[in-house]
Amino acid sequence: MMVFVAVLLWVSPVIFAMSVLTVVVQLARWLLPGGLPRVPSAKPLLFGAALAWSGAGTLYVHAVGTYAGGFLFPDSVCLLELGTDEPPESRRHFPLGVVCQGTEMVPGWVNPALYALLVLGVVSLTAAAVYASTRPDRKSSHV
Repeated sequence: MMVFVAVLLWVSPVIFAMSVLTVVVQLARWLLPGGLPRVPSAKPLLFGAALAWSGAGTLYVHAVGTYAGGFLFPDSVCLLELGTDEPPESRRHFPLGVVCQGTEMVPGWVNPALYALLVLGVVSLTAAAVYASTRPDRKSSHV
């Protein structure tokens, strides 16, 4: 079990970076001066939403494992980070936060990045729904 958690903590930042890069590249293509390209379906938008949400999940699991003491030893985060044997003063799962002796253990960039990825997923899903509902129907050549 410990090996699985260790591998997950090493692999999750790579998955997160790849998913963010893919979503950014796709959005950059759409924001070119020519406007939105003519795509045959809303699948790229759905793919972007799935990547954003998987990136958010990966970031959350990585942050819990790295900064909040993990899933196996949540009360030992103060011992590991500050060297004190006291349990955390407060602990929140969403937004993620752990306070030990008045010090926040979770870096300030984690929760804004998590919210940004969740919002990006919602925006991509909404854009896919709007695109699918406003797309002109394709008439079949077969009668």
